[in-house]
Order: sequence, then structure tokens, then C-alpha cells
Amino acid sequence: MVMSPLSLREKGNRALPTMQKEVGTALWALVALLLASSGAGLLADEPTTPPALDITVELIDGTVLQGTSVTLIDGKLEMKTPILEKISIDLEKVHRLTARNDQILDTTGGQRFVGRLHTEPGNIIWVIETERGEEIIEKILVKSLNAPDPRPEQQANIALAGANTSGNSNTTSITFNLDYRYRFEEHRVTASGDWIYGEEEMALSKRNTGGSLKYDWFTAKDVYLYSGITLRGDSFADLRLRTTVGSGGGIQIIEEKDLSWSQEAGVSYLSEDFILAVDQSTATLRIAGSVDWQLFDGNLDIHHEHTAFLGFDNPDDVLLETRNGIRYHLLGNVSATLQLNYRYDTEPPPDIEKGDLELSVGLGYSMKF
Repeated sequence: MVMSPLSLREKGNRALPTMQKEVGTALWALVALLLASSGAGLLADEPTTPPALDITVELIDGTVLQGTSVTLIDGKLEMKTPILEKISIDLEKVHRLTARNDQILDTTGGQRFVGRLHTEPGNIIWVIETERGEEIIEKILVKSLNAPDPRPEQQANIALAGANTSGNSNTTSITFNLDYRYRFEEHRVTASGDWIYGEEEMALSKRNTGGSLKYDWFTAKDVYLYSGITLRGDSFADLRLRTTVGSGGGIQIIEEKDLSWSQEAGVSYLSEDFILAVDQSTATLRIAGSVDWQLFDGNLDIHHEHTAFLGFDNPDDVLLETRNGIRYHLLGNVSATLQLNYRYDTEPPPDIEKGDLELSVGLGYSMKF
């Protein structure tokens, strides 16, 4: 049978949608095959291992910790990790430490090293790679790691009290006390001064001036050597000038933020220049101590100092000095103060009392810088 051209055209038009459908199906099958091939290739690759962090710490119990930074202060190792902001670890529990970036290591001998760091198993030997080569350090000589640069601690306290009366009695009195303390690493400097002046019925009734300066050098955390000088003048005790110069050693029993306690002993040379009595000088045993205690978040400060000089040639000849005070913070750096100073001499000049007691109540100003 012979078809006309018109019939062929109609048959082709009917077959066109079927061809398009078959071509589309083939294209989608090809795309699916390519995606399956690429997915199979990805699955065939081994999973990527995340890079190790800068700090790795292996503990004695086998635990492995990784972090971004580490510090060591007072035997406590602190790490920063991506999950936990900070982890604190006792150094005695560390088996091995590895740092892949530069660290700052300070030793108890005052040396500082900078470089990559690792410790041998057991954490007894520390090895740091510096620009000059490897430095091998025993753990007992390691003071700190990446510790913040210490800043000197300075504190000054000033107390002033005065009184004036007129009418049936005319009296004037002024009392001034000053204390200063400087502390930085193994160094400590303390200084104090006091001045008392009084008049009664326009006549001088008291005048007393004294001061001290002492330097402490810490050879260990709680042991120090000291040297110091004290001066004292008291015209009503026939004392033109008393000078003591000496040195010795001490123990820092407690040194915390709110409590400090130290005791010391040494040898001092004592010289007394009297106004009327015969001048004296002798070698003495010096025994001293101090306590500073802060309560109620530092709002109340109680402090005490005592110093005793015992003559070597005459142990019964004793000179004792104590300073006691209370400061209560009122507003800002201003505080109410109570100061009690006491001095006792077993063998004073003729017609001079053995003991002197000074009590003052006033205002003070304290500052730390």
C-alpha cells in the first residue's frame, strides 16, 4: 500500500513525542550513572584525619588531651581546648607534654628559654629547642610556663590624727604614721615612719620621731635574708638618736592575698646617743615578726609588728618595740585608723620611764599601685 506524503507527515508527528521521551530517559540514566560513580569514588577514599593541635598532654592514666595553649603556674598546668575553655591539671599527673609552637619557660634560677618544647616520658626531663640549640632542664628547676609577666606590688598607708583643746586647758597633738611595702619576685622592701608632736599650755610636751628601712631577698619561696636600719629620737626619753643596723634571716610562714606572717632573727649593732646620759653601743640579737590580716573582702585590715633587741654582753638589757594598728575602709581609699605603738627599755637613762605607750585614732589613706 502506498501512503501519501500527508499520511507520512502525520505518522512522523505521532512518533516524535515517543522519541523525545526515550532520549530524556537516556540522559537521566547517564546523569545517575555519573553521580553513582563519583559517590563510589568518594566512599572508596579513606576519611581525612584532622590536624593535631599545638599542645598535646598525655596523663599517667593514659588520657590524651589536645589544646591550643598551655600555662604552668604553681604546679598547675592549664590548657585551653576547642571544647572546654580551660582545663586545670596537677603537674604530677602529667606523663608527657608536647608543644608544636614556641613556649616561654622560666626556671627557678631566673633563666628564660623560648622555643618548641617536649618532655621525656615520666615528665622528669624537659627539652626546649631554642635558637642556640636544645636546652635540657630537670622538672624540679621549672618555675613556670607561659606565665604572665609579674608586676611589682606596692602598697602605701598613711594615717594622721590630731587634737586641739582650748579654754581650761590648751593642748595640741599631732600623730603621723607611714608604711610602705614593695614586693617583686624574690625582692621585698618595707619602710615605716612615725612622728608625734604635742604641746600643753604652750609648752612642748612630747616629740618623738622614728623610721625604719629593710630589704628582704628570698633565696627560696619561704626563706629570705634581710638587712635593715632603724632610727629613733625622743627628747623626753633623753634620746637624741638611737641607731640599729643589722642583718639576718627569716621565714615567710604565710604569704597569701589576705594573710601574711613572717618571723626573723639576726644580729644588729645598736648605738644610743643620749642628751644627758652616757652614750652606749653594743651588739645585740634581734628577733622580729609581723602579721597582716585582711578581713571582710579587705575592708578591715589588722596589722602587727614586734622587734626585740637583746644585748650579747648583758642579756637582761632588752629593748622591745611593737606597732599595732587597725584600718577600716570607709569610702574609696579613705579609712578610719587606730594605731598603738609601744616601746620598752629595761635599762633606760636615770629618771626615765621604762615604757612609752602611744595611742592615736584618726583617718588614713591607703593605695596599691
